[in-house]
Amino acid sequence: MKKSVKKKNGFTLAEVLITLAIIGVVAALTIPTLVMNFNEKSWDSANKVFRARFEEAMRLTNVTQGISGYATTKDFVNALSKNFKIGKICDSDELSSCFGQKFTFRDTEYETDELQASSNLGLPDWNSEVIGLMFDSGVSALITYDKNCALSDPYSNNTAELTSCVALLYDVNGNGNPNSYEQDIKAYGEITLSNTPDVLLPDEVSSYFAAGSFEWTDDSFTRFNGTGSWSAYQNCSWQGSDYTYFHCSNAMMCTKNSETSWACGNHTGGHTGGGAN
Repeated sequence: MKKSVKKKNGFTLAEVLITLAIIGVVAALTIPTLVMNFNEKSWDSANKVFRARFEEAMRLTNVTQGISGYATTKDFVNALSKNFKIGKICDSDELSSCFGQKFTFRDTEYETDELQASSNLGLPDWNSEVIGLMFDSGVSALITYDKNCALSDPYSNNTAELTSCVALLYDVNGNGNPNSYEQDIKAYGEITLSNTPDVLLPDEVSSYFAAGSFEWTDDSFTRFNGTGSWSAYQNCSWQGSDYTYFHCSNAMMCTKNSETSWACGNHTGGHTGGGAN
């Protein structure tokens, strides 16, 4: 009498391959979303911690040294560094050494090294430089300071009043990707950016531009040509961000003497007036 053999049940190779393919498709669809959600929660948590520490450092700085009255952004940063550990400070001409070379702000890509003045961050009335920072916590930042801010109460705990003197664009992910606003990059203060920023000029110089005596040579707002009586002095450029001195390619130099007077000179002599030859 023959023994009956039970037939084993199992999956065929084709069934296994199809199952693995389905798992792969599901993983490909869900893992990026899970990773992004995780990153967003991490960035949000890091942002809350940084803002709390920064505001506390501002309170301590206000009590010990005061918030207002600094001549430059760097002077203020040096005071702040006594209450908030800063690993590296980058001058306005080397911002990318702290904040990376490029980042995205509201769907527009910006070159970090082009944001040297407060006007580039949408704060022209501050008339101050931008400084790069790398905090010991790993957060990198661009910071500018309002030289005209006034805070009379050294013991004020009003966060809005304390932080009205500064504005920051900071990256809670350091220089790591995605370097994009409202992801790893956050803003503290009324910061706006533009590829064609408004430039704060002395009123008397602005009037000459309005009258047609000057024209910009490009959209950087740093070089300009003269017309009319300025036709002999082409390709002039500002020296520094305070707009009190400029020179032209034929060695002519102009310096602001007062709110109504500019002194200009070249190889043949000098001129004094509102800036015109």
